Amino acid sequence: MTADELVLFHKCTGRVSPPPTGAKEVYTVVGRRGGKSFISAIVGVFVACLCSFKEYLTTGERGMVLILAVDKAQAKVVFNYCRGIINHILCCVRWSPHGAPMRLNSATTYHRGQNK
Repeated sequence: MTADELVLFHKCTGRVSPPPTGAKEVYTVVGRRGGKSFISAIVGVFVACLCSFKEYLTTGERGMVLILAVDKAQAKVVFNYCRGIINHILCCVRWSPHGAPMRLNSATTYHRGQNK
């Protein structure tokens, strides 16, 4: 972290230094129209495109990134965010035929909503 980022980190968390290995979970308080779906899409694309899970997968097995949504309409919104992010980031562009599922790096992203 830069010095300015460290000051902001201390102000927001009360901690003197960031954890050396990063955080496993994040809890946020976000209201309506706060960008929760977009952040879910960014995190899903990041994990699918830039993280490797090959040490956990056997030969021929494909990892999956699952992004859950409340209903099918919301799942479609998140899926479209993912597609937009991927189409605008050159290192991520490896789109499967017909638009779904997305096959990225060694993972596949699926977007599921409840049947409502």
